[in-house]
Amino acid sequence: GYHSRIPNRDFLICSYNTMTHRWRELAIERSWDLVIWDECHALKGPPRKVKRVAAAKKFDAPHMIFLSGTPFINRPIELLNTLTMLEPKKWNLTSYGNRYCGGMDAIEGPFKGATNREELSRRISHLMLRRLKREVLDELPDITRIILPVDIHTDDYNKKVKEMSASNAMVKVNELWHIIGMEKAKVAVEWARGFFAENDTHKKLVIYAHHLDVIDFLKKELREYGTESIDGRVSLTKRDGIIVAFQRSPRPRVLVINRAGGEGIDLFGAGEIDISDILFVEREWASATEEQAEGRLHRIGQKNSVAAWYLSALRTYDISMAEMVDKKRSIMKDIVGVEEVETTIRQDVIKLLEQPG
Repeated sequence: GYHSRIPNRDFLICSYNTMTHRWRELAIERSWDLVIWDECHALKGPPRKVKRVAAAKKFDAPHMIFLSGTPFINRPIELLNTLTMLEPKKWNLTSYGNRYCGGMDAIEGPFKGATNREELSRRISHLMLRRLKREVLDELPDITRIILPVDIHTDDYNKKVKEMSASNAMVKVNELWHIIGMEKAKVAVEWARGFFAENDTHKKLVIYAHHLDVIDFLKKELREYGTESIDGRVSLTKRDGIIVAFQRSPRPRVLVINRAGGEGIDLFGAGEIDISDILFVEREWASATEEQAEGRLHRIGQKNSVAAWYLSALRTYDISMAEMVDKKRSIMKDIVGVEEVETTIRQDVIKLLEQPG
């Protein structure tokens, strides 16, 4: 199709999509003193498979700045492209993958792990300028929502989509929701470990899930942090003890909650303890339910800005569901009830899955 000529200006702002399709005009036919890659975690994946990565590597500016709140979301391998663009002679796939990404795994495949983390942190310290949330509190809103697109295994998901028909659509959508949740839980475990590796012992994390087996998986896999959970199976007496310990004691550092645990409790830290991050492993069909969980942290008594992190599974309806929930956010508040919104979004997802391709 027709492309208008890119203006010859001192500075230019464009999307990754434009850069991918017009890299020759941008990277070869002109030179830049500085290139700033915003949300640089989008530049992950092998260049031979990901076109925007191959295009980005064509740029050879004397100065580059990479900006991201989540430099690597799933695994250290996702940071490699940034490192090779900054210091091309110092980093390569084989040595980096073997040293810091677990090498070859018979089940997971190549470079899916995380090894020698402290060493990697030291090696990149001269490249990375970090700003912790507590250092910029005056510049942050009271609550920030961050969508984290993540890769999951989709074999079971795709099989279930093929089984869907008009008569069983609502049941299958709920089964897909469960499959996505279990797969995202595996990503959440690695994300949580990275979260704690980057923060001091006063920092704690609330994790939100829906299904009980997802909660149990997270609790088991993160038990090294003294993980506790609050859901419908936990008595009121035990719940109170868990909350007090979470708010005031060094451990547990992780609390996993679901809808039942997202009602009528306060989850902000006392003294030096900082409880201002909540990771949503599973999306809910109505934003009110998610906002109620956020509200356990974002309430009177909270001294820090709250960050709500939402895992969103690529190559599934999860990405679209995030947009659907957000669009319904204001409608639900002003017009209709929670149950109606939940049903509507499920129906929207069914329509999405019924589309060819």
